[in-house]
Amino acid sequence: MKMKQVCAWCCKTIEEGDSGAEITHGICQECFGYFSRDECETLQGFLDRLEAPVLLVDGNVSILGANRSALKFLKKEPPEIKGSLAGDVIECAYARHPEGCGKTLHCSGCVIRNTVTATNGDGRGRWRVEGYQELQGAAEAASIYVSTEKIGDVIFLKVETR
Repeated sequence: MKMKQVCAWCCKTIEEGDSGAEITHGICQECFGYFSRDECETLQGFLDRLEAPVLLVDGNVSILGANRSALKFLKKEPPEIKGSLAGDVIECAYARHPEGCGKTLHCSGCVIRNTVTATNGDGRGRWRVEGYQELQGAAEAASIYVSTEKIGDVIFLKVETR
């Protein structure tokens, strides 16, 4: 069976052909080089080159940073999101409940929280996990894909609409 492996972050082909691998997505050498550096400016520069909105989160889904595309999509500035929970930042309908983001009955099924928690726990990235997100003021739930990659203690979170 022919299988193509592509970088989950920049979408470049990593390997094409019959590798026998079941994994279709990974991280290319260039992206890994950027992720493994300690220089924040270099990492921010790399993130800003990605077209898709990408958030940097910790294991509790607190926002550590974001690329320009995410900030533009969210219509927010870095100080507005840093340290906030993802549900508050994306304006999840349940984040406004008295319990707050991550603590309502509905949060147990949150594809964003569950995917980040799984990646934080086992260190394995996830690619395009399907789910729905209830947003404040929206007539219906947004249909989304969630991808994650853990580098050190930071989880790179990409959310795309389907």
